[in-house]
Amino acid sequence: MEFDIDKLADDIYKQILYVIHNQRQSSDETITDLYTYAGAFNDLTGIELNTNLFMQQEKINKYLIKYYQTSINDLLNFVNDNMVYLERLATNIFRLLDRNTAIYVYNSYYKYVNRTPDINYNDFKDIIYSFYSRYGNDIFSIVKKMFDEKRISMGAKNKLKSDGYTISSPYTKDVFIVLSIENFGIDSLILLVHELGHAISNYISVVGYNDKKTYMSPYREVPSTYFEIPFMDYLMQSKIFPDSALTQLNDKFINELNSLHRYVGVFRHPEEKSIAVDIDGNISKTIKDKNLKGKPFYEDIMYTIGYSVALNAYLTYGDDYQEYAKRIIDFMYYYKKFTFKENIESLGLNYKKYISCNTIAPYVKEKNQELIRKQLTKNKI
Repeated sequence: MEFDIDKLADDIYKQILYVIHNQRQSSDETITDLYTYAGAFNDLTGIELNTNLFMQQEKINKYLIKYYQTSINDLLNFVNDNMVYLERLATNIFRLLDRNTAIYVYNSYYKYVNRTPDINYNDFKDIIYSFYSRYGNDIFSIVKKMFDEKRISMGAKNKLKSDGYTISSPYTKDVFIVLSIENFGIDSLILLVHELGHAISNYISVVGYNDKKTYMSPYREVPSTYFEIPFMDYLMQSKIFPDSALTQLNDKFINELNSLHRYVGVFRHPEEKSIAVDIDGNISKTIKDKNLKGKPFYEDIMYTIGYSVALNAYLTYGDDYQEYAKRIIDFMYYYKKFTFKENIESLGLNYKKYISCNTIAPYVKEKNQELIRKQLTKNKI
């Protein structure tokens, strides 16, 4: 997939000029965006930009630390305000998952998914266009813009060792997607739809609404998973790699939807009225024998909330794609103004059913069992 590196370089140049001429006004957000863009440029070209030429490294570090700490504090306030409900949510999600499904997914996931054939670029793009066209022009035009303006890179090596990421800046009003996956297949289809959700969020809320960007938000993965969940169902219904899509869906249930469960007990520990994290975003102390190593704590929060919100909304609205899109657009504009309960209800969801998982329970159990039946009867994995 062709990528316009000149657009990215031009954005970096604009950011550098802005910081040089407005050092007193430059916020920690602006500096952080510049560093993120420079990192993407390095991943795509191998050229490392020396961004500290225009400002002392000590001052830059101060900005970056402040931005990170402010985000961490905001996230911790959210968790400490909603501990009881987050623990109930995590516990109820865990109860839905069949352990046998986890065995199948963990033992065979990559072998199974990687056996799916590649498709040509035009078919790859047509699948994504066909899916997003259901959500109206406001959504579809952003997806088309990302392709038409060559803002998506595939096959890039990145220092974060992630499959992909999205970068944006309210100052430049542009968005780019960088993927490390090279092939056009099931894994890259799902990953790109996830990242396009971030692009939609950035253009509509961060860039268009020009609200202050947050590095860590409990809702950061809501827009991306809001489209990823129905896309996997779309692949299954359209008979496009349906078995692989089913495996991927169950992997999301086990790894992402369920990611917050490992903190159950940390939330209610009698010696802890609140939790704290270290500089890397991990819980600062272990509780009893719980293994809390792995992804940073904030990622576990973001993905459990993201996938649970997306799944509840998708099962609530079904084929009413326009209403589904309208809800997420409104949510992206206003979520910073409301409480956790109010944000869930703004999506048209019943808060009690959301926490209890009553809406998603039949679907999760059905897809768990469907995967087991397929593997036992067809011996595919």
